[in-house]
Amino acid sequence: MSVYYDYYLAYSKKSKLFPLGPFDKNQKLKAVISKSQSFVSPLHERFDTCPASKLGPELKEFFTYKGWDGKPTVGNLKYLRLSDLPEGSILRRGYFLIDDIERYEKEETNYVDDLFYEWLTPTAYAAKAANEARFGKPEAKYDCEGNPFPNYSAGDYAYYAYVDHQTEEFEAYQLREMASLFTEYDEEIKPEEVYVILSIG
Repeated sequence: MSVYYDYYLAYSKKSKLFPLGPFDKNQKLKAVISKSQSFVSPLHERFDTCPASKLGPELKEFFTYKGWDGKPTVGNLKYLRLSDLPEGSILRRGYFLIDDIERYEKEETNYVDDLFYEWLTPTAYAAKAANEARFGKPEAKYDCEGNPFPNYSAGDYAYYAYVDHQTEEFEAYQLREMASLFTEYDEEIKPEEVYVILSIG
């Protein structure tokens, strides 16, 4: 059974946390991000344990479930102030294999688990291209069973940039964008009062 990481938005008022949104048609709080353990970024490592005493009545009820002993139990929660989320580019730039670039653009997918493993920084690419111009393409190398290792030349790469959906910067970007929808026109909720609640289960 896979473990899921669900990120919710809340705001602080009188030292308690209350749901910020989004909500479904039944006014049930929805997660902004929900990912299985296989695809989660390291973002969750930044969060601190959230005691049940920090939850307002709505959130306490939302995160309470019946435990193995039949008693009400608050789930495994952590929290972090929205302003403490990491900042950085959501783009990954570099020299990637042209075949990977073509496949990525044709499939029009956000999932690149089997793409872009082979890549070079601009400095490494420049060195590779210069070495090949002077000495030619490196000779093929083989493993112990005689199978050839991939032997890419500089001509197999092209400069490219794509949105990397598997990074903590992208997840932080998603959370900030959603939070801004609820705080931009609500003067009662200040951006510095917004928190992210992480439910692990």
